[in-house]
Formats: sequence, structure tokens, C-alpha cells
Amino acid sequence: MNFINNPDFIFDVPSQNYLNSSLTVIGQTLMDCFSTNPHPFSKESPSSKLLFAKEINRYRPYAMELFTQISSFPSITDKVFYNHINIVSQTVNECLSKTHAITELLNWIKGNALPLVEILNNDEGSIKYRLGEKLQQIVMCSIQDSEHIYATLN
Repeated sequence: MNFINNPDFIFDVPSQNYLNSSLTVIGQTLMDCFSTNPHPFSKESPSSKLLFAKEINRYRPYAMELFTQISSFPSITDKVFYNHINIVSQTVNECLSKTHAITELLNWIKGNALPLVEILNNDEGSIKYRLGEKLQQIVMCSIQDSEHIYATLN
């Protein structure tokens, strides 16, 4: 469910705050579809369960059939499993990890820009190379119009 709620964990996409609640509902609905214990619906049930009750009941048999098919497959050895995971991990890491790491670092810097710039502007070595100014420029270039402080004023 964590991957559905946070697609930025897998894909190199920025997290969108306005989508979080919708992704949570979708993730919870999928979890309910794959649950082996049917949840009794009542007036205390979360709205997402009530909203998708028909879909949950419709897809649960498919999920149970999937579990049955998977359990009938022959077992694989730990060595085969870990070799496959290593191959997939290397392929994915080559493509996504650097960009995702830079995005996460930039998001952290944007959230902490003011104290960082202040620290850099008070450090003699940083002043010499104008690191505070450069960091400020990087932050300003990375802010999208929708993230700018004036975007909230209407």
C-alpha cells in the first residue's frame, strides 16, 4: 500500500500533496479487495469502504483466485529469488536512484533554505565562494509557480 500512497518511492515523479488522500483511498480499497477476511459494512465504516463496497466484493474473488494460483506454483530457492532481486535492483537503480536522490535533496534544501543561506552567509569560507547566494539562486530556480509564496494569495 505504501507504494500506491507514495508513487515517488518507485517512480521519479514529484509528490503531489493534493493527491495524497485520493491515493490513500485507492490503496485502502485495494487492500480490502485482497483481504481474506471480509469487512462487515456498517455506519461506522470509513467512507472509502462504503463508497467502494460493491467493487471490493466484486474483486475479492479474483484476488482469492490469484492467491490460489500463486500457491500452486512450484517453490523457488532463496538463491534464485535473491539473484532475481539483485538483477531488478541494479536495473532500477541505474535508471532512477540518482535523479530521485537529487530530487529528495532539493526538496529538503527548499524546506530548509532560509537557515542554510543564513549559515552560509555567516561563514567566512562560504562567503569567499558566495555559497549562500548560489544556494539561494538554486532554490529560486527550482520553485515552480504553484509553490511560490504568492501563489496562495488570491
